Amino acid sequence: MLKKTLCLFLLFIACAGCSERVLLLKRLGSSQKEMENYIARQERGFLRLKHDIQGNRLQKGMSRQAIIKRYGEPVFCDPTESGTPTHPIASGAAADLEIAQGCLYRAPTEYFFADKVYLYFNRQELLHSWKYESVE
Repeated sequence: MLKKTLCLFLLFIACAGCSERVLLLKRLGSSQKEMENYIARQERGFLRLKHDIQGNRLQKGMSRQAIIKRYGEPVFCDPTESGTPTHPIASGAAADLEIAQGCLYRAPTEYFFADKVYLYFNRQELLHSWKYESVE
């Protein structure tokens, strides 16, 4: 009887350790799925933005929040001070003193040879202008 109890106790301890590992693997799988979903949403948002620019549907004066809601988070945003660019993202367009921030959008899994969209916002966080750069 003591042997059976000891064996059951050891089996219980072994299973408890396994269950922690199984839960860790399940969380890792769930996290991987969340990352895949995020990348897919960002990809769809960028394609929608590119399509809207090419179809002349992007409108000056849109709020930054509305743009993020429609197209997703930008890859990078660079604030400017008094219209002076602090990063190449704002070069050219930031010569206009109304520009307070430039944001970069591109496909989330492409880095160097990818289409890019630069959106420029004024101090009220309204879309002032944009620039589309195609790799083609």
